[in-house]
Amino acid sequence: MSAPRPLLVFGAGDIAQLAAFYFTHDGGREVSAFAVDPDYLSGDTFEGRPLLAWEEAVAACPPGSHDGFVGLSYGRRNSGRQAKLK
Repeated sequence: MSAPRPLLVFGAGDIAQLAAFYFTHDGGREVSAFAVDPDYLSGDTFEGRPLLAWEEAVAACPPGSHDGFVGLSYGRRNSGRQAKLK
């Protein structure tokens, strides 16, 4: 069995922070970076990992080599998550 692929987490808030914690500590997964829409880019790092604009993140962490997780709040149910995966 091969090692799991690293993760790119979309989001830089409480849900993304919590997800990264559980993926890392309980799931044995490596979180490579966090990504946000360019308007929400507020620095170079989040939780000690790179914080990238979405377009930059897709190039740096391509789907063929990384898994993804959309760590957005529950306010809009799944519509926000679906929009990011299209």
